[in-house]
Amino acid sequence: MPLKLPELLAPAGSLEAFHAAIEAGADAIFLGTDRFNARLRAKNFSLKTLSYLVPYAHSRGVKLHVTLNTLVRQPELPQLFDTLQALEQIGPDALIVQDLGAAFVLSRYFPKLVKHASTQMAVHDSIGVDAMRRMGFSRVILARELTLDEMRKISAVSKVELEVFVHGAICYSISGLCLASSYLGGASGNRGQCTQVCRRRFTCGESGGFYFSPRDFSAMTRLREIVDAGIASLKIEGRMRSAEYVYDVVSSYRTALDNIDNPEIISAASEKLEKDFGREKTLFFLDGVDSAKGIVSAGKPSGTGIEIGRVASVNESGFSLDRVEEDLSIGDRIRFHSPDGEEGKAAKVTSVSANAKQSEVKLTDSSFVKHGDTVYIVNRRHEKRGLWEKAEISGTPVKFRERHRDAGRLIAAVGKAPSLTKSLKLPPGYILRIDDIGWLDIIDSQKFSRIIVRLSARDFDRFFSDSRLVRNRNRIVAALPYFIPEDDIEMWRGVIEKLESAGICEWMVSQIGHRLLFSRDAVVYADQSVWTINTAAQHTLADAGFSFFVNSFEDDYLNMKSAVSPDGILPIFAYVPLFISRVHFAVKHGSHVKDNRGQGFMVEASDGLYYTVGEQPYCLTHRLDKMREAGVRHFMIDLSFCSPDRNSLNEILAAADSGTKVPGTVMFNHKAGLR
Repeated sequence: MPLKLPELLAPAGSLEAFHAAIEAGADAIFLGTDRFNARLRAKNFSLKTLSYLVPYAHSRGVKLHVTLNTLVRQPELPQLFDTLQALEQIGPDALIVQDLGAAFVLSRYFPKLVKHASTQMAVHDSIGVDAMRRMGFSRVILARELTLDEMRKISAVSKVELEVFVHGAICYSISGLCLASSYLGGASGNRGQCTQVCRRRFTCGESGGFYFSPRDFSAMTRLREIVDAGIASLKIEGRMRSAEYVYDVVSSYRTALDNIDNPEIISAASEKLEKDFGREKTLFFLDGVDSAKGIVSAGKPSGTGIEIGRVASVNESGFSLDRVEEDLSIGDRIRFHSPDGEEGKAAKVTSVSANAKQSEVKLTDSSFVKHGDTVYIVNRRHEKRGLWEKAEISGTPVKFRERHRDAGRLIAAVGKAPSLTKSLKLPPGYILRIDDIGWLDIIDSQKFSRIIVRLSARDFDRFFSDSRLVRNRNRIVAALPYFIPEDDIEMWRGVIEKLESAGICEWMVSQIGHRLLFSRDAVVYADQSVWTINTAAQHTLADAGFSFFVNSFEDDYLNMKSAVSPDGILPIFAYVPLFISRVHFAVKHGSHVKDNRGQGFMVEASDGLYYTVGEQPYCLTHRLDKMREAGVRHFMIDLSFCSPDRNSLNEILAAADSGTKVPGTVMFNHKAGLR
């Protein structure tokens, strides 16, 4: 049998990149509109432009996938219906979806539109893939943190197509679990506005570095193994990149795929991509978690591009450059980094001349250039650039309606919060979450109706040898980890079975797919990472058999109020995990670090995951009356990442009871608003 090659899926953040991807040999292109798009800083496309692009791409045998990969706030549901109605008429080949509410609306009201589960859904095991299949997804874009062995095992049992990233930038945090950008200014990465906190320079004591800034991913040298694993689509990251970048990377992978059994050609393609104007390359976890090295280059600036030298002096029209290590040409785009490594602005070279020691460079704008800045080439003008800029989208566009005629009635149906729980009714009040059972020594009252306990599998295995857990067993909710490697699924099934036989019957999961580890009648809570910021998402949870859910840390008051549910649990105190990663940070466990803006973080490691936690806790103890008026009944005090301390707990409880704020805390987006 001839080898079936996977789809080569290319990014397009501009019209020029769209043409470049087609010319480079892409089988499919993914792009975003100006709505519900995780790359809002890209140029993107209007629905009208998309109505031209879909038939144009199809006429050339290229599929078009549209990103709908951000969280949807409750007031945005009308726009969601309008957008989906337009897309249903325009006819892209698939929609890439993150939000559970968007998935519900698509399945219920737009079944003709094909759904692909975004990597932002953090699906990382075969259970999660099966859950997506049950929700009507035809393809799952796997989390990027997987090994080749994990991909093979998931693919062997998957009943839907699998897509994986093979090239481009990667996040430090597991995609979909990052709250850093939102926490530090309300610009949510889960809503397309990431400010790249992981790329900042951090200090730890007297030392400094880019502790959370990963290299770029390149799977070229493992391409044959990925193809053999049965992966349906190979995805190239880069909707923020230039058309030149898209052409060079896509054409390299096209050549490699078409010569998959020729190691010399693949090796040459890999060498070419070392200078794709990205960062240094890493295989990430492809060869195994334990063997992964060099993912983070703490000592090197975090930006993309090829370093060419430093600014020696600045003048009105440009600057002089010493230590020139690459040819610099008119039309090149260069970016400047400050001495502390902060990525700065970019400009286009309009003139360049050189003498024995220095190069004199003129720019379109040099007002922001400073002495000592490091200079990087981030793009060279391709010989085909002019053709891409002038290329026209010929053909007849698809006609579509801008507004959904029946949106009001449909929104009324999904805009009402469903009842998740059918039997168990929690009494209104406080719920506690802990990750250290030492807290149970100082809980001497029935103040908490439930105690959510997140422990390692080993600690859970010793559950009933600990008298503290035994005496609280009727209030215990056992929480599973954020990430369960494929090889650990059976171990967790055993742990769950043992706990069930000992009387534990309430559970919390951090991935929607992990609901399938329990019987349909089990009481299962969805953690805040199972994003639920609209009532349509609550309908998804109800259909999946959840009983309760935790409101997102990054949600705001007005949105919570508009989507309030009697089955929601509002966190009112927590040290918020901003990064949850499989990548070891470049500092010691337990360290405290600061970014270049003075913001402090704690770093913690537990059970194969690495957490970066904001030093200032999130606190809404002074907002309880307002939230009760809105209809909230359950309030969670989360003491994860805290050492057991009676005084600290009493202070939080006293603040909640009196309606005052705990000193030194922040409200996250609660009042300022989630963007």
